[in-house]
Amino acid sequence: MYILSTLLPILLLFLLGAALRHWKFFSGEFALQLNRLTFWVLLPCQLVMEISGAPDVFSGEMFRLALLILAAGACVIPVAFVARRAFCHDADLGVFLQGALRGNIVYVGLPVVCFHFADNATVRQAAVLALALVIPVYNVVSVVLLGLGASKRGQPLRQRLVDAGRGLLTNPLILACVAGILIKVSGISLPLFVGRAMKGLGNASFAAALLALGMSFTFSRVGGPMLRAALFSSALRVFGSPLMGLLLGVLLRPWLGLSADLLLVALLFLATPTAVASFVMAEQMGCDKDLAAAIVLLSTLLSFFALALVLAFGGAV
Repeated sequence: MYILSTLLPILLLFLLGAALRHWKFFSGEFALQLNRLTFWVLLPCQLVMEISGAPDVFSGEMFRLALLILAAGACVIPVAFVARRAFCHDADLGVFLQGALRGNIVYVGLPVVCFHFADNATVRQAAVLALALVIPVYNVVSVVLLGLGASKRGQPLRQRLVDAGRGLLTNPLILACVAGILIKVSGISLPLFVGRAMKGLGNASFAAALLALGMSFTFSRVGGPMLRAALFSSALRVFGSPLMGLLLGVLLRPWLGLSADLLLVALLFLATPTAVASFVMAEQMGCDKDLAAAIVLLSTLLSFFALALVLAFGGAV
């Protein structure tokens, strides 16, 4: 029952967004506008409040949790690289690899963790703090991976990398992580009215993000030659990543020293679907945006099964 109580709110909000789109309750532009509001305002507020309110910013658990998440991703990339010739062209390599690596840990993973550990603020805060390290790394590595195939498409690679690098420096999620850490380290207290306003906006971020994701979902982008590539990349993301994380977590437990709860957090983050932002970045760098969209959609569907498996068996490790 606890698995259903954790995943059903996520699924219901996702399906509600898809239903509202199908019934034309909102205009076609509303999903894009809602996603933009969530990305630039709501989620940054949530991250700032969670990080600045955490009891210990630079805890060893935070670093070890982030290290396990990133190490599992690093192990999945070689697998995807070796298998690439059977699934995609060289020009699509970057999109293929990014899909296997870059999880939607903010839009999907964080809500699942917060629902599951609703009564454990310490675990929730450690999870949010780990994102302060994981999110910037995901963004930087994604630029590098997409650059592997971007040189074969239109605009010069150097210019695309410069533009993408500029985007990283203005990424609201990265800036929110930095701001939250600076507020915590400096000991500055936000004015009460500012804190309450940001908390209210942050509380709306999960529902808004999942509604926007559901409203953006369409099967029209999934099909044709790209289906096999999208399916393999998606399976690596939602099943291969948590499996690798589990193996590393068990083998390195004497050195990592992660509690069972934090190991479960890592597995939940690793079982999340490919980040929606990967579609935006692929389009920005001149890569195959349709393949990126297909990976996002398929991994989103598969992730509900993966997350259920992690919740069912992850706690027994």
